Amino acid sequence: MKARTHRSEQGRTDRRSTLRRFLADERGVTAVEYGLILAMISVAIMATVLSIGEEIAADFTLLSEKLATAK
Repeated sequence: MKARTHRSEQGRTDRRSTLRRFLADERGVTAVEYGLILAMISVAIMATVLSIGEEIAADFTLLSEKLATAK
């Protein structure tokens, strides 16, 4: 039974050290941060384009109506 106890203690130690290494590993964190920043910038650009796009479409519609009635 001692061998089995030793094995389970060793297994627990291995799992703990693996978990510690996983939690301490910071590889890829910067890429995730850049991805989040890029997503926020993209949302801001899309919102701006949509709001400006509606204003420009309204301006062209008004211009088109004025040109049609000017004949």
